[in-house]
Amino acid sequence: MASNDTQIIGYAQPWIVSPGQSVDIKISSTEKEYRHRLVRLLQGYRGPHGPPVAMEEITEVPAGHRDDGCFQSACPGSYAVVPSWASVEYKDEEGINIEFYAQPYLLENDSGCQTLLSCLDTDSRTGFAVILKDSTFRILIGTGHNVEVIQSHLLVNRWRWLQISLSIINKMVTVSIHQLIRLSEQAPKGQVMTKYLSAPMVLGSNELLFGAGMFDTVGQKSSEPSCFYNGRLDSLCFAMSQSPRRVVAKYDFSKNISSDTIEDVSGNARNGILINAPTRAVKGYNWDGSQPDWTKA
Repeated sequence: MASNDTQIIGYAQPWIVSPGQSVDIKISSTEKEYRHRLVRLLQGYRGPHGPPVAMEEITEVPAGHRDDGCFQSACPGSYAVVPSWASVEYKDEEGINIEFYAQPYLLENDSGCQTLLSCLDTDSRTGFAVILKDSTFRILIGTGHNVEVIQSHLLVNRWRWLQISLSIINKMVTVSIHQLIRLSEQAPKGQVMTKYLSAPMVLGSNELLFGAGMFDTVGQKSSEPSCFYNGRLDSLCFAMSQSPRRVVAKYDFSKNISSDTIEDVSGNARNGILINAPTRAVKGYNWDGSQPDWTKA
């Protein structure tokens, strides 16, 4: 391997712990042989006007030499996973309606797309996903034969809350995207569109993810979550469309903020698990800036 391709990264697993908990120290190296030591970084800034770098060695983990280095793929993004989504029963004629709010922070990135929510399996071509690519939303829907793409032409503004609604009934897909009004700022005109699939959606038996998807690109499956979303999500609700409307999952991220779970308040116990500590306790879609005291907002 060429020298400019040499990589070595040391990291802790898990990333976030409480006092008294144990962590594993991992090393990913493209070279077999390497030396290692663990230090506590007291002052790590390196700059012309900064104080000297200061660190102390952690002697509980002895420094040493290894000759069994191997490369490990990192999963740097944070997301939520709902394992029990696989048990949701779906009928073509009943349909499903998905409603949520989103506030994108990064409209374009090097990975190509960002996934807001997904239960899409590109191998079986089942499930659905909502992604952000080139400042526009795209809806991916698996029919069992293909993954069909429905693209919005509404250009999304950074840091602005959007209300998004997706309805899938048999072959008909209706998408509604509107930017919320913020104080005196004028919101651009939203978009409502209806498209038809070549065949009804097949939901499959996949896990539901928020903020990530199990694909590298639209058509390529990933062994680990990828295409992470940079932004906020709020008030996700999933319901079967036909009368009477049947809610299958509804999430209130303000519940149990100190935990590593997100709570399904629909009563169906489809709670989610947070991975890599996504940020919580932040302003939601319904905070307009008129009340600065968070205890009264």
